[in-house]
Amino acid sequence: MRQTKNRIHPPYLWSGGRRRLAESVAAAVPEYFGDFVDPALTSGAAAVAVMQARPEAAFRLSSDDAERVNVWRVTETDVSGLVERVAQHVGRSSAHYFAELRQSQSGGDVESAARFVYLCGAAQGGGEAASPDGFRSALFSPRTIAFDEANLRRLSALLRERQVSFTVQGAFDALRGITADDFVFFDALSDARPDARREVASLVKSINAKGAQLLLPAPALVDDREWLGRLEGVSRLEEVPALDAVWVNRVLRRALA
Repeated sequence: MRQTKNRIHPPYLWSGGRRRLAESVAAAVPEYFGDFVDPALTSGAAAVAVMQARPEAAFRLSSDDAERVNVWRVTETDVSGLVERVAQHVGRSSAHYFAELRQSQSGGDVESAARFVYLCGAAQGGGEAASPDGFRSALFSPRTIAFDEANLRRLSALLRERQVSFTVQGAFDALRGITADDFVFFDALSDARPDARREVASLVKSINAKGAQLLLPAPALVDDREWLGRLEGVSRLEEVPALDAVWVNRVLRRALA
């Protein structure tokens, strides 16, 4: 299920690595599932790939980062305002401007979204490296700023055409709405906190108990990948060896059989 040529990308640059993850997720979506649920929204690339491949599906995306969720809402509802404001940031971009903006407090929704998109695109390592502390320690990258107006407009149209909801809430709160046969994409170990593994194990156990389909991408760290391989109820999906490694639960494995 490759859509490289016409693929739509998330509204902000998240990470330069793991570029095939979205294809891996799209390849692992079964013919029948409930809603697509991302309870810990990061890049959103997987959700966008599935939106393109499965127009009939409904999508529930959530994060405890209100600023990140706001970017998606503004992309859907006011893409012209977002494009205009990001372009203004890009036009003034410099190391000094970047440093000033990362310390500033955002104004309204459009300004907040534009600030997030610009800072992700201008920071070393993209949003994955720069956003966890609110960009306070982000470093300016002298490379070309990642900003694609045409992609933003295509994404906005896609979001308006699909059944998509965006919610500010933590992953445990999102559990309440998950039902049997929902497809849950859980980027489990992108969080570097010491207690992340314990929370992931608890969430995986709860999702399995609900009878939902679960897919987890390969963590970046080798130790985390080895730990995930030992986690009860999930195993690596070997059927897509050419793509990025993913782990699935028994419910999803049965649905793919």
